[in-house]
Amino acid sequence: MIGFIRKAQKLFYDGPALFNYPGRRMSGYRSPNVLIGQWLHAFTVKHFTVSGRMLILITGPFFVAGLTTLLTPVYFLSFTLASLFIVDFVVGWLLRPRVAITRTFQESSDCHAPVRIDYTVRNLGRLPAWNLYVDAVPLPTVLRPADDAIPYVDHLMPGEEVQLTREIVAERRGSHLLPLPTADSAFPFGLWRWGCHGLPTHPLLVYPEYTRLSHIVMPSRERVQHRGISAGDRAGHSMEFLGCREYRHGDNPRHIHAQSWARLGQPIVKEFREETMHRITLIADVYMPPLAQWYKLTRRINTQFEAAMSLTAAVADRLHEDSFTIDMLVPGYEDHRLRECDRDHLWNILEMLACLDEVTDVVFPELSSDDMVELAEIGAVIIVLLDWDGRRRELVQNMLAAGIQVKVIIATRRRTTLPVDVPAATVVLAKDIMAGHVTEV
Repeated sequence: MIGFIRKAQKLFYDGPALFNYPGRRMSGYRSPNVLIGQWLHAFTVKHFTVSGRMLILITGPFFVAGLTTLLTPVYFLSFTLASLFIVDFVVGWLLRPRVAITRTFQESSDCHAPVRIDYTVRNLGRLPAWNLYVDAVPLPTVLRPADDAIPYVDHLMPGEEVQLTREIVAERRGSHLLPLPTADSAFPFGLWRWGCHGLPTHPLLVYPEYTRLSHIVMPSRERVQHRGISAGDRAGHSMEFLGCREYRHGDNPRHIHAQSWARLGQPIVKEFREETMHRITLIADVYMPPLAQWYKLTRRINTQFEAAMSLTAAVADRLHEDSFTIDMLVPGYEDHRLRECDRDHLWNILEMLACLDEVTDVVFPELSSDDMVELAEIGAVIIVLLDWDGRRRELVQNMLAAGIQVKVIIATRRRTTLPVDVPAATVVLAKDIMAGHVTEV
């Protein structure tokens, strides 16, 4: 008995698996009241159709009135409505569908880009499945369907399989979990749903939305990776083709260009060179003061933080286009550290930026001595800040004192805490970033 109670308690505190995040969104203390609300919400959206919810709301007052009055019409009306729901419940349970459902979609997407979802539904039962609604559970608030139509199958015979599709749109960057894939039948009266659900699917990773920059005013090129990086020394890379020239004694015969030799009548060879990439460090700031309650209630997202992530992504994209190799650093988070690798490094940076959240209960941290030594070796830093205060100013001054060329970009809602007094600094407003007006920093 004790084991059963402990198992039930664990299942309760894990939260409803329907939303595909049992226990993942809560750490430390878990409020029983919040969990009860989540369980009731999951039960309602899973089993009650919109018509069924309306019927419950209408039947309740009439049922109470029928218990407290002898008026026959009120009694019969409440009895009729309750009987309608009971018949739908029982008949739906007897004819409940036994289906297998799988859902597939891409692992990543751009913000506000349509994402196609493919479903495979197969009837495993001996009876036909009627009025099947696929994935009728509401999506998270940051995801919305591209249209209002829910995938629907009028009837599915035993052993029959059907392919369905729909499109959704992500309105915010992040790693978003979709509810469990469901296939529910509202047969016969469309008040109560019986059905099955599939296995959890991978999260949808949504990259930050950004406007591409045309130019970045870089720190002095004297310190931007003065050693250079030979891209040809890495796996998967080769030397860059430079052109063709006449054959010289000692050239590799494998580099002979036969077409040019035939056209000119003398040996011609292809010439290559090592591709050198510059290296730079990009630092992202995630530390913000607590937001006012009125701001949290009136806005679903933190505009300033989202603008900073968007601008950081735009800077990384511009550096990638200019053949820079980027080291990504988030102060205070050793796990969020990316060092230079291959030319596909940009996607790793966008993936990191997609998963970052603002921190409001910790002040801006200092960089370790090892980080400062590594930054000094690289020689150039672009730092995107959310404010300009004493701690951030001290960090920039320390980097300048170490001989590091620093480009400071500040994304703010209104004004900074202290006046900006460093060279190569740019202050941009969050609303301009979100509107796509910032094309140069």
